[in-house]
Amino acid sequence: MWSVTSACSVGWRSRSAPRWCWLRSASPAALQRRRLYFASVALIAAGLTGWLIDRLTGVWLRRACVILAGGVLAFVAVRLVAIQRVVGPLGVVRRDLIEHGRPGSIVTVPRFPVGASRYFLGEDLTVAAAREVIASDYQLKAIELEPAPTR
Repeated sequence: MWSVTSACSVGWRSRSAPRWCWLRSASPAALQRRRLYFASVALIAAGLTGWLIDRLTGVWLRRACVILAGGVLAFVAVRLVAIQRVVGPLGVVRRDLIEHGRPGSIVTVPRFPVGASRYFLGEDLTVAAAREVIASDYQLKAIELEPAPTR
């Protein structure tokens, strides 16, 4: 059975490795504690919706639930798009710096300007072990983060 770990293991550690291979290291154990449980929450929400629809007998109650659900979805979508607008292009720059770095060189990547929140996991390269694995995958000496801005 193929998995991200098996496809990206020793035989795939080269510049020709699939683009998604470096992502396996982008979620180190420190971030696993706060992972986004999207699939389980979606299944729970689907079950609750089926249960709730049978119990809402009034038209106004159904309309109120539709409006409330639409409002929540719109709020979350706006938050996600706002964060992605900032970190998306920066993520592309970071990936390009790593993928096109000269073998044996030290690559310095910019930090994400957005901290960890409910809508974004935060900086994924703060863990040195993750940077070392990615550097090894791309035959780099090391990957460093730009210094944190002083306040």
